[in-house]
Amino acid sequence: MAQVVAVQPGKRKWTHGVVECQCRVAPCTCVTVTFCYPCYMGRIGTRIDEGFCTPFCVPCAALPYRTKIRTLFNITGSVFTDCCVTCFCPCCAACQMNRELDALKEQGLI
Repeated sequence: MAQVVAVQPGKRKWTHGVVECQCRVAPCTCVTVTFCYPCYMGRIGTRIDEGFCTPFCVPCAALPYRTKIRTLFNITGSVFTDCCVTCFCPCCAACQMNRELDALKEQGLI
């Protein structure tokens, strides 16, 4: 399991916007999230210590995942925003969460 390190106090923005599409850069990611969304979310779940099977058992697991990532790493936003993003563009939200976790890993925060 990944050890999470707290970030400095103060709010920050998401590293990547929700609509910054990766399809040209990482077409496999877009295909995976589109056609195997629960598996992709399961992978994100394991990265935040929630377990791979959670998205298969919990409807709308993306909402608590996004809120957890935002809260743990002091990212600006609200539950309302998280709800809107995960409901209206779940694939984009999943890609954003994965990119954020990648960026945090590069910074040594997870």
